[in-house]
Amino acid sequence: MSHIDVFYEGNFTTRALHEESGMEVKTNMATLSPTDVYASSLGSCLLTIMALSAQKLGVDLQGAKVRVFKEMTKTPPRKILSLEVDFFCPAKVSSEIALLLEQAAKNCPIHHSLHPDIQVTYRFKWGAS
Repeated sequence: MSHIDVFYEGNFTTRALHEESGMEVKTNMATLSPTDVYASSLGSCLLTIMALSAQKLGVDLQGAKVRVFKEMTKTPPRKILSLEVDFFCPAKVSSEIALLLEQAAKNCPIHHSLHPDIQVTYRFKWGAS
């Protein structure tokens, strides 16, 4: 089980410390908000799971990126309404390999942990950067 300590540092800033690695992530409601980190976690998880699958298939995902668009609700309670995920990869792969990797992306743990009310859209662009 991971151990993460989160500290409030004032001025709407938090610092999360991952105990095992010593890595830190700071959030601030005016810059990188906690919901931005939530959205970026989906992109990071998706790329990690795709990379694991790609390695088994002999595909190099070097240079791939994900752009996540987050929309919040306009009325209380404040929550994430939707996430749009655009995946770009310079590698050109067959439609069969693309399908396997896209399925892997949608099976990342963050995707499976999203609240069912959050609308998620995925767009995959192969041979693009």
